[in-house]
Order: sequence, then structure tokens, then C-alpha cells
Amino acid sequence: MENGQESCGRTGAIICGAREVTLDRLTLVYGMRLVGEGEVAAVEHGQVLMDDGQTRQVTLHTIEGTKTQIKNQLLESIDAFFDIHS
Repeated sequence: MENGQESCGRTGAIICGAREVTLDRLTLVYGMRLVGEGEVAAVEHGQVLMDDGQTRQVTLHTIEGTKTQIKNQLLESIDAFFDIHS
């Protein structure tokens, strides 16, 4: 695992420092923004640096729940995102 985390085998848990985190319930942090092809120079910490030097914000969202709940809500959110931007 990355960042010094160790897997706990089949339990689906991760050791983070001195505490164990189960993966039964999770929080997904994500952000989306549509920009034209070739316009992005860099992406950092919720900001997009455009090729013309301007910076655009990317709003971050969270979804909490089981993997199945998060996946279902994320798919609904993506559909709504494209409905708004069509």
C-alpha cells in the first residue's frame, strides 16, 4: 500500500498510523470541470491552470457510504453534471 499504509488481508482494512480503518464505509472526494482539449496546463489542489495562464477552480464534492452506494451516487452525479452542461 502507498504512504506507509499496510493492508490487513481479507478484512478490507488499512492500518493508518496507530489506527485501523475499515473499508466498509468510505468517503469519496472528487471534482469535475469541463474544459476544451489542450487548454489545461496543470491541475493542483482543486485548481486548474489553463494554458493562457488563468486559474479555474474545481469544486470538490464528497459522497459517503459503502462502495456500492458511492458508485451509484457518483453515476447519478455524473449524469446530472452532463445534463447541466448540455
